[in-house]
Amino acid sequence: MNVVFSLRKDQKAKNGLAVIYWYVSYQGQRSKKASSGIRVNEKFWKRKYATGQNAKPVNDALDSLRADLTDIFNRYRSTISNIQEIADFYLEKQSPQISMVDLYDFFVEKKKSSVSEGTISIYNDFKENWLIPYLESIKTPFMEARNFNYKQLEQLKTFMLESKKIKSTEYLEKSLARIKAAVKLGYSMDMIEKDAVAKYKLNIKHEKRDYVYLTSEELERLAKLTFSEREQHLELARDLFLVQCYTSLSY
Repeated sequence: MNVVFSLRKDQKAKNGLAVIYWYVSYQGQRSKKASSGIRVNEKFWKRKYATGQNAKPVNDALDSLRADLTDIFNRYRSTISNIQEIADFYLEKQSPQISMVDLYDFFVEKKKSSVSEGTISIYNDFKENWLIPYLESIKTPFMEARNFNYKQLEQLKTFMLESKKIKSTEYLEKSLARIKAAVKLGYSMDMIEKDAVAKYKLNIKHEKRDYVYLTSEELERLAKLTFSEREQHLELARDLFLVQCYTSLSY
């Protein structure tokens, strides 16, 4: 029996990541292709295995999948009539679980109808710059969402803080809250068995900062400001800014 892996290039993400699919073949028979749930960048895929700096966890996961299929085949080969049965046995045994990265993607997709494109971009930047690098740093880039608990959330917070590259503690708080919301969504839709971060308290100390504000007199001067003909486009910007100041509404 052979286990064959291939990359689903027609569905790769913008960052080049694509899902590895597999099928089994034996004596002229071949099973249907199935997703491994494992992603790899197209440029680091060499037909049967991954290459590059982060190849080991990918290849280890593929070796484990191959070993499981081989074990099932050796146990049931005398009772099966079609190789598809081996694939079905494996898929039933595995009860495929959604990864943390895929669950986060699902959460972001759900948010597209209610937030701006700029906000979605911030969500995706967090995944590429923080979530995926964190999971890679603990050698579990394909961690299942059901295994992501308060320990991982605390480690992610530490990972971001120790990098000294986060924009602000507010950004950190919102990012971790988004992870909690993604896990909650997964649980509410029966994609994972429990919400293991529901009771996690963020407890983030915010940086002290000096806030700059305009006085009433300065706002009045701004309201009376006149613009030249070439600066008329600034008048609308000024008016919108004043609306925000006087109503506390954001635009």
